[in-house]
Amino acid sequence: MDDGDFIKEDVFSEWATDSSGLRGEFLNQWFDRQLHYTAATCLNSSIGNYTKAYETWKRNYNIIKAIKRILPSRRINYTIMDMGCGTGYHLFSLNARFKLLDCQLVGMDLAKLDIFFAEEIKKKLNTGNLQFVVGDATDSGLPGESFDLILCSELLVHIKNPYKCIAEIKRLLKPGGHCIISTPNKDNWMIKLGNFFKRLSLRAPGEQAYSTEEGEIISVKGTKEWKDIFKDQDLKLKKLYRGSPIWGGGDRYNRQRIFFAFLLITDKILDWLPFTKNISENVVYLVQKSKP
Repeated sequence: MDDGDFIKEDVFSEWATDSSGLRGEFLNQWFDRQLHYTAATCLNSSIGNYTKAYETWKRNYNIIKAIKRILPSRRINYTIMDMGCGTGYHLFSLNARFKLLDCQLVGMDLAKLDIFFAEEIKKKLNTGNLQFVVGDATDSGLPGESFDLILCSELLVHIKNPYKCIAEIKRLLKPGGHCIISTPNKDNWMIKLGNFFKRLSLRAPGEQAYSTEEGEIISVKGTKEWKDIFKDQDLKLKKLYRGSPIWGGGDRYNRQRIFFAFLLITDKILDWLPFTKNISENVVYLVQKSKP
C-alpha cells in the first residue's frame, strides 16, 4: 500500500514556508485550547483526581487487551486505522508498544488542528509508517475494505448519528476485520444512582450524569442498544470489556485515599464476576466483520 493511498486533503502544503500564515493560525488555536483546558481543569478540581486517572487507565488497558487478542504474529501489510485519532496518541503508543513497523497506520480526524500536531509529532518521532488525514467518520471517502483493524475510542459519543459511523466502519473494514470501540455506558448503575440523587436535589456521591455542556457529549447509549446496532450492521460482538465503575470521580472521593484503594480492589473483583458489565462507566467492544 502506497503512502499516498489515503491522502484526501493536503492541509499542510503551504505550512513549511508559512506563506499563508497557517502555522501561526494553528498555534493560536492551540494556545486558545490550552487556556480552555487549563481553566476547565482548575474549575473542575481535576488536579489530583485519582478516580479520573484510573478511569482513563482502565479504558486504555482494555483497548490494549482487545488488540492483543486479535493482533496476528505476522503483520506484513496489516492495516490499522484510528478513527477520531486526535493528535495520534493511540497510534503512536501502539506503534511503539507492538513494533508495528511492517504495518500501515492511518489516523483520521475532522479537526485540522489535531491532524496538524499529529503530523508534527510524526516528524519528531520519525515514524514513516504512520499517516494522518482530515476526514469525517460518517463519510470518510476512503476506499472500502481497506483496514484489518479500526480503533474508535471515545468518538461515537460526540456524533449525532453514531449509526452512520458504524456503517462507515463496516464499509472500511476488510472481510474478517475487527473494530475496537470505546464509549460511555448509559446503563451504568452508578450513573443511574447519581441521577437519582440529583432528582432528589441531593449532591450525588462523587458521580455526575453525562452532560452535553462539556465536551459535546451528545450520544450515549447502553450495552443493549449497541448490541442491536452491531447486529443490524452484521458485526459480530466478540468480546465486551467493562471499565471503571466511577465516572470522573470527584473531590469527595479524592480526599479519601482509602476509598480509592477500595475502588481498585472492588473493580478487580467485579472484572471476575458475571453480570457486572453495567457497573461500568465505559465499555470497550470488540466486533468483527463477517467473511463472505
